[in-house]
Amino acid sequence: MILVTGGTGFLGAHLLYYLLKNNYTVRAIKRTNSNLEFVKRILAYYTNDSDNYFKKIEWVNANVLDYESLSDNLKDIDTVYHCAAFVSFYKKDKDKILEINVKGTENIVNACIANNTKLCFVSSIAAINEKDNNTFIETIGSDNPSNKSTYAKSKYLAELEVWRGIEEGLNAVIVNPAVIIGVGNWDEGSSNMFTQIKKGMKFYTSGITAYVDVRDVAQIMIQLVEKGIHSERYILSSENISYQNYFKQIANNINCKEPSIEASGIMLKLAYIFDNLRSKLFFSKPVITKEIIEAAVRKSYYSNNKIIKELNYHFVPINESVKYIAEKFLNEN
Repeated sequence: MILVTGGTGFLGAHLLYYLLKNNYTVRAIKRTNSNLEFVKRILAYYTNDSDNYFKKIEWVNANVLDYESLSDNLKDIDTVYHCAAFVSFYKKDKDKILEINVKGTENIVNACIANNTKLCFVSSIAAINEKDNNTFIETIGSDNPSNKSTYAKSKYLAELEVWRGIEEGLNAVIVNPAVIIGVGNWDEGSSNMFTQIKKGMKFYTSGITAYVDVRDVAQIMIQLVEKGIHSERYILSSENISYQNYFKQIANNINCKEPSIEASGIMLKLAYIFDNLRSKLFFSKPVITKEIIEAAVRKSYYSNNKIIKELNYHFVPINESVKYIAEKFLNEN
């Protein structure tokens, strides 16, 4: 039996489909007030038998911050896929980010050790530091993203909890996905970019980063566990692409005008100032933060050589991913 944390989220919902497709018995953690409609919608993208797929999931109420509830639900579990995380780049969310991402992972690790359960932990490329050759690669224990966001630090600290568990006998593997793209909620996360470009977004920034299809992430996680690979970490990235190129691909596939104005450093600083004034006047969260601006202009290149060599895996090219997502987007918008 498999247990998935974060099963109601973007990656977790897609992972549930592939686990069920591979005939695993699946238990998924949810909160008491969780909305499961998103999971049903994700399943419906992949199969005409989505209702029966959904019925096969055993949903349990638990919280990664409640060790006892975790331990109780791990007693008959072979492997935990820990996808649950809190993603935010707002200073006011600092304590919540660290609590859920670090303390929650600590609880998962301890519960897995206590129940002799294997673990596949979803980290992020944000937790990996750049090396001398200007490319990000996997190393063990040497990354400390002190110059990055609280979210990046939380993922680094969460990884340390997994490595601590490994030293104590835990069978665990870590994956560090790039920006995960796929069908999902068009109003948030990476899928929201399709909505913004359809609305007429005019600007792009000079940054470069790595992207990966959510279908690849889910299938690689399962393959790593099935092969019995442990005590390793893997960057999951299909391609390194500029934001301009990525936005252009989206625009072309949804028949919209592509963003054509590069947002300069001065423009970004002014946008940051005005957005913060707006948030203070209207008592709302700022849309633009320093972390978001820094990420928007950062040029980062990630190597996928290790995972390709390990699994002989062929990633979905990003242009094919964008085409697939765009087809679903246009059908619904």
